Amino acid sequence: MTQSNVCNLAHLSIPTEECIIQTLKLRYESKLAYTLVGSVLLSVHTELDSEQELKNYHTQDEKNQPLDPAHLYLFLYKHYRRMHHHKESISVILSGETGSGKSTILRRTIDFMTAADENLHTIFTAGHFLITTMGSAKTLQNNYASRFALYTRLYFADTGLCTGGEFFQYGLEVSRVARLQEDRYNFNIFYDLLYGAPQGFLDILQLQREKEYRYIKARASEGMNIFQENYLAVQVCENDDFYFNAFIL
Repeated sequence: MTQSNVCNLAHLSIPTEECIIQTLKLRYESKLAYTLVGSVLLSVHTELDSEQELKNYHTQDEKNQPLDPAHLYLFLYKHYRRMHHHKESISVILSGETGSGKSTILRRTIDFMTAADENLHTIFTAGHFLITTMGSAKTLQNNYASRFALYTRLYFADTGLCTGGEFFQYGLEVSRVARLQEDRYNFNIFYDLLYGAPQGFLDILQLQREKEYRYIKARASEGMNIFQENYLAVQVCENDDFYFNAFIL
């Protein structure tokens, strides 16, 4: 068995640091971004997952490609089956350094769990996008670093279908708003507003696009012109019964 075929690091005969890193490297080069460590799933930040993969793992279909025993979607499927069979709640904790892909993993988890309901998936996606944008800021390591902790709750019917959910934020780094250090930027939502909102909208708020405001550093948009996406996300959340516990800065 080659190291790239070892899907669980607990099965390595010699689990040295060098061997672990080499195994992860080989798996990543083989487009296998996930590796188990016992019952824990380790993820290398990647955009490898496709919509077809989601469908394959959701239906357990191996016709198009073999299912990776350590894939995120299979990991979620097993825990989902356990929850549905034993009728008990389960918790999944996402932990990692900034830029390691925690928000991406959460988004893929939402995609997988709400795949059977397109409307619910749209609402969840909009809610997650909005709360992440409002609480993210540019750092030295990550342009969209989340500066808060997020607790996401999903609800399931007895049939196993996801019926709704909630987002709760806590630990928001509010000091970033009023006491901005020399090497830091404020929350992205402020830049999105100034660089992305139509001039008429800024006039209503009595804001000037080119003014040097005390709470933010002057900065080019750098591709962060996503005000319209934020606006659409707000509309999606407002037009549905989905409970959205957002924060106000």
